[in-house]
Amino acid sequence: MEDNIFVTIFTPTFNRSHTLHRVYESLCKQSYTSFEWLIIDDGSTDNTKEWVEKIKIGSSFPIRYYYQENSGKHIAINRAVNQAYGELFVIADSDDSIKWNALECFIKHYLELKGADNYAGIWCLVENEMGEVVGDTFPSDPWDCDLKDYYFKNRIQGEKWQIMRTSVMKKHPMPSIISKGLYIGESIMWMSISKSYKFRCINESLRVYYLSQDGIMQNNTKNEDVKWKGYLLQFQCIFNDYAEFFRYDPFFYLKGLVIYNFALYKLKESHLSAFRAIKSPSIKALYGVVYCFLPFIILSKQLLQFARK
Repeated sequence: MEDNIFVTIFTPTFNRSHTLHRVYESLCKQSYTSFEWLIIDDGSTDNTKEWVEKIKIGSSFPIRYYYQENSGKHIAINRAVNQAYGELFVIADSDDSIKWNALECFIKHYLELKGADNYAGIWCLVENEMGEVVGDTFPSDPWDCDLKDYYFKNRIQGEKWQIMRTSVMKKHPMPSIISKGLYIGESIMWMSISKSYKFRCINESLRVYYLSQDGIMQNNTKNEDVKWKGYLLQFQCIFNDYAEFFRYDPFFYLKGLVIYNFALYKLKESHLSAFRAIKSPSIKALYGVVYCFLPFIILSKQLLQFARK
């Protein structure tokens, strides 16, 4: 079976048996067919397993299902990358759908880069269920970029979608922290990869994004500790691994330090230890300034909440 699979479509899921049909139905319509669907169930208590077993019977493409105790999407990604048969890897969320020509389009652009080992994969646009593009378009089509170009010089915002070389993702795994309900965005992985590789970006919308009320992001906003722990991990990574890009967007780092300090306050973690852990002298100095103003930031936030009531 592995010999006939060029792409692994990976779907992490948690109690989403009522939305998984979107992914499945869109995969059934794909014009490119050399793929597998790898599902990792992150501790579901609904009928996800039974639903998957039922559709596997008549599926025209291979489906593999694995169950794990609730550990988070980031852990599921690492497991899926290590078990993938495909040379290329795509994350398809459990409540989204992809366009009929998505894989064909990705493969076309990927083959144009075949042999260019300094490219990690292809990025594309995403649209919402109303057909509107989410976030920024890319400066040109195609647009070849690295970390500095994407995140700091052009400051590309909004949801995007990607197909990546599986071998590259194995070298740059997600953090292996296990904490119930923790959500760590894939941007940590993309930033790590783009320090060594380039991406090709195309202004084509290939994924349809649905804003689900029971999605990961929506649920995390209801859990304060989980939300602030996620912020803390994201910015720890940025401050210590990408400090050299401070000069391109100082305001981004300033805003990040405010969130970082507030996360430490909310989680009751040591500000002194966090300060010592920052390696960059410039970010360290800015951290000290933000810390001094933190009481005023907290007070203004509480006053605004009081005023709204």
